[in-house]
Amino acid sequence: MSWESTVTYYQVINRRVREVKGGLHSVSLVMYYFDLAKIAELQHAGEWEEAGLLLNDAAVSDGIEGATQRPLLQTADSTAERILKAGFKRNGLLGTQFTMEQEFYKAHPTEKVELEVIIPDEQGRQAVRDVMYTELA
Repeated sequence: MSWESTVTYYQVINRRVREVKGGLHSVSLVMYYFDLAKIAELQHAGEWEEAGLLLNDAAVSDGIEGATQRPLLQTADSTAERILKAGFKRNGLLGTQFTMEQEFYKAHPTEKVELEVIIPDEQGRQAVRDVMYTELA
C-alpha cells in the first residue's frame, strides 16, 4: 500500500504493455491511494473492522466489474494459480502484519484451490513488519 512499491508495479506493467503492443501504448489504470499512516494507525490499534471498511469503500469492488465490464483482478487468486502451476502445494506469505495474520490472504486462495499458506511465527512477523515500516515505507 505504499507508493514506493506501486512505482515498481506500475513500471513493470507498462513495460510489458509496451512490449506486447508497441509504440506509445500504456496500461489503462485507475489507482487509489490511502494515507498509509491512517491505515497503519487503525491496524496497530486493532481496529480491523474500521480499516476494512475504509478499504472496502475505496475498492467498491462489487460495482466495478459490472460497470466497467472488466474483471477485477484478485491478487490472492492469481498468485495461488501461478504457485500451483509451478508445481508447489505450499507457499510462504510475507507482508504487513495484517496480510499475514488476517484470514483473507491466508484463507482466500485455499478456498478455491488446495494450497497451504505458511506464515512466520510471531517473532518473524514482527521482524517483517519492522523492515516494512522502517526500511521500505
